[in-house]
Amino acid sequence: MLSRLSRNTLILLFSNGITTGLAFLLTILIGRGLGDAGLGRYAAIMAWILPLTILADFGISTLITRDVAEDRSRTENYIRQAVRWRWLLGGGLVLGIWISAPWMASDPKIVVGLRIASFLVLIDAIFGVYTAVWRAWEIMWPILVLNTGLLSLQVGGAALAVWQDWGLNGVLAAVVLADLVQLGATWLLWRWRFRPHLQGGTPAPARFLKLAFPFAFGGLLATLYARMIFLILETHTSAEVVGWFAAASRFIEAAKMPALALFGAIFPMMSALLFEPAQLRNLLKKVTAGLVLYGLIGAIVLNLLSGFLLGFAFGSAFENAVPMLMLLGWSLIPSLLRQNLAVFHYALHREQQVNRIVLAVLPVQLIAGTLLIEKWGGRGAAWTLLCTENLLMVFLWLSYRTMRDENWHSDTGILRE
Repeated sequence: MLSRLSRNTLILLFSNGITTGLAFLLTILIGRGLGDAGLGRYAAIMAWILPLTILADFGISTLITRDVAEDRSRTENYIRQAVRWRWLLGGGLVLGIWISAPWMASDPKIVVGLRIASFLVLIDAIFGVYTAVWRAWEIMWPILVLNTGLLSLQVGGAALAVWQDWGLNGVLAAVVLADLVQLGATWLLWRWRFRPHLQGGTPAPARFLKLAFPFAFGGLLATLYARMIFLILETHTSAEVVGWFAAASRFIEAAKMPALALFGAIFPMMSALLFEPAQLRNLLKKVTAGLVLYGLIGAIVLNLLSGFLLGFAFGSAFENAVPMLMLLGWSLIPSLLRQNLAVFHYALHREQQVNRIVLAVLPVQLIAGTLLIEKWGGRGAAWTLLCTENLLMVFLWLSYRTMRDENWHSDTGILRE
């Protein structure tokens, strides 16, 4: 079990490392080629596109990973039904963005960019169906190959757009085209190498969505939580401040990359240990200890090298992002621990409890973020995330303690809600 976990984690770590590096390079290209205002507009656009992509997914990817891991004969029917819903939900959202873009942003350049980037909602949602199956099968190398190819195309296309002076719209068009090429390659790889012939049962369409809904709602809440700060920044500050905060956030995303690989590999394994509480507790303790150590080291490194890292990557125009990065560095520890506890709850069919906790913290983030950003700008945004990450971690830990005391009264199994 541990050897399989290590192998899959390493593959996902390598995948995340390459893709994070390429995504970081894409941010640098946009920041240096289009300036801090251009990067701020790009971040504002993605702050809308990413949660809408989660909405188009509707939690179906997580449902596929859990259910197909239990019975691979469900694969083909689950894919067929999931793709149908992707076209319905994702296509509707693309149309909705085109119609409502002028009400989603006041900046005309962001409005046009939203319409161009809207196609990512549908494309990425369909791609997520196949990656969910590969995760359920614990076959990770296609994810590595396809994500690496995608980001390489995105970086190459963005570099060409910047070089040809096509502006932000050209960069976004290159990103969309790269995603479309990736989806085509994914479909061909699936048909050629992986398509199974066994077909098991599939829930009725209404039941399928009902099972997926808690994951959909949770994904939307998590994305809204992660992106709300950018929306508040856009409202109360300038595009330059949003760009500084986006630059600092890129280093935090890069620092989280190894842990995200671990979470991707450990989710199906935790699900398999549902009725082995002793092993599950032991696994959770080991992962938690490792995350605390990793988060502490990462926070110290980012605080010591924040000025050098931002200057080297983005140039002197982003020196105002240094205090933001220093504060965000200390959010690594609670952020990694709350994500670990969320994965644990999901594996034990307690996704609705996670949703309730995130939903309770969102108003705190909105109110605190508005007040702190109005007073301190980007530093206020960093303080907001640091506080809310700790709040989420504490609530999830208290939920775990309650569940342990009530449900883990013996080693014969775990009682579900």
